[in-house]
Amino acid sequence: MTINRETLRKYRESKNLSQTELADLSYVSKKTISRIELGEVDRPNRATRDKLAKALGINVSDLAKPAGEREEIERRLKKAGYRKLNGRIDPETAVAYAMVQYRYGVSPQALIETAPLFLTMLAEGSLVWRKNKADELQTAIEVLGSVSYNAPHLAYANAGYRAEEALTDEYQSIAERDIFGKKISDEVYNFGFDLGQNNPFADYLRWLCNDIDASALEIDPNGKGHWKAGECMPDFRIAPMEFEAITGGDIWAVFAIERGHTRISEIPSDLMGSERETDRIVWLTSKIPDEVRKEQQDWLDSLPQIDLGSLGLGKVEDSND
Repeated sequence: MTINRETLRKYRESKNLSQTELADLSYVSKKTISRIELGEVDRPNRATRDKLAKALGINVSDLAKPAGEREEIERRLKKAGYRKLNGRIDPETAVAYAMVQYRYGVSPQALIETAPLFLTMLAEGSLVWRKNKADELQTAIEVLGSVSYNAPHLAYANAGYRAEEALTDEYQSIAERDIFGKKISDEVYNFGFDLGQNNPFADYLRWLCNDIDASALEIDPNGKGHWKAGECMPDFRIAPMEFEAITGGDIWAVFAIERGHTRISEIPSDLMGSERETDRIVWLTSKIPDEVRKEQQDWLDSLPQIDLGSLGLGKVEDSND
């Protein structure tokens, strides 16, 4: 059976996959996929056809059909049970996806498909963490109350009842899987709790990153109070030092990846060494269409100029003068 090269390409692009990503999903080499799409191979073996069809979520016979319009491809994918997710991500999150893919060899498709698994694991972990904390506090309250037994002059130790009353709400919140703490006790606000910086799930993620020493993950890079997904998730960066090394900190290299003009996985392997940084930056920036770069540059030029002197950042004098 043949594979129509245009059909394969359109199905791949309809799922927003590069050749490398399709290779990762299908376990068919990128070289083979490239040769099929170039028309150099039109009758790959059965195993290759089966793997490609499975990765794309279609029947093997669909690959042999003439390439139809995108609407027809979408119809076939929908019939197979595939659905589009409606939503947008900011440039920083796009970079996070790219760095997970680069660091761990995970495709964007795999990230999307496993997101429910990972969020569920973290959510359940946060509830267990809160339950353990609540149990510790309950034990501490009981110890505190026992101190005043037969010692009336220490009766103020019984003030722990306030915490015990608040714990009732905490246990109820945990039981209802209220991971963001929308139903926690109002008492917490009397002791400095601030929803602008904290919620139980975000605090668990911060604790977990510290507990496992997740050096590749930076939580709250701009300080607490910067949220993603409304006021729920803490701001984060994935492997920021590695991303800095890849882009050399060049504004246009960063722009090329952030705005989807190219992908880290598409950078030629011979450009990835530290000694090829300049060439890599040139390659990355070349992927930005001229009209897009001009439009962005015009916008940058329109921004008010910052007076460094007013910030105490005047001209740096040569220390040898």
